[in-house]
Amino acid sequence: MSSTLFAHVSTQVAAAGLAWTDSDGASSVLRVPEDDYLRRLGAVVREARKLRGWSQEDLGERVNRDKNSISRWERGATSLSAYDLVQLWQALEVPADWLLDPTDSISEIDRRIAHLRRAAAEAARADEVDASGPPGGV
Repeated sequence: MSSTLFAHVSTQVAAAGLAWTDSDGASSVLRVPEDDYLRRLGAVVREARKLRGWSQEDLGERVNRDKNSISRWERGATSLSAYDLVQLWQALEVPADWLLDPTDSISEIDRRIAHLRRAAAEAARADEVDASGPPGGV
């Protein structure tokens, strides 16, 4: 990972409140139960992928991973590297904190998924308007 990209991820982690520097100068990272974080992350990844109409294979191609890796991520069965998180964030075009903040409640995850569904519906409506041409015909 490039130093610029690493710096960006580090900034996002800090902004999400997941890392801080103690008074003695030591860095710390918030620890949450990994399986809970991975399940929540997987739910967001799965929903964002489905709303884009992508198969697990399609997403895998975009992030240079195989379909089985995507499946394990979506089930919360395996951890992701920082590089994988950045790749997902860029491919899925979701705010980085959606993938980096594991402390959100299930209701917040549900809110984010509802947001993704609304955005997908709006995009589909816009595509229908574009495909039908100008109002009133020509």
